[in-house]
Amino acid sequence: MYENGELTKLIKKYGGDPAQFLKPASDVAPARRGVDRPADWNPPSIDTAGS
Repeated sequence: MYENGELTKLIKKYGGDPAQFLKPASDVAPARRGVDRPADWNPPSIDTAGS
């Protein structure tokens, strides 16, 4: 749903800002790497420039 833009469409449909809801906070990845995700894990995000 990130890749095909479906989440972006749903968030916009209900008045939300995709940049606010689909870009994780900067502390998410470091907090989860090596704990419940692989050591090289990066969270999914979208490019809102093309949306």
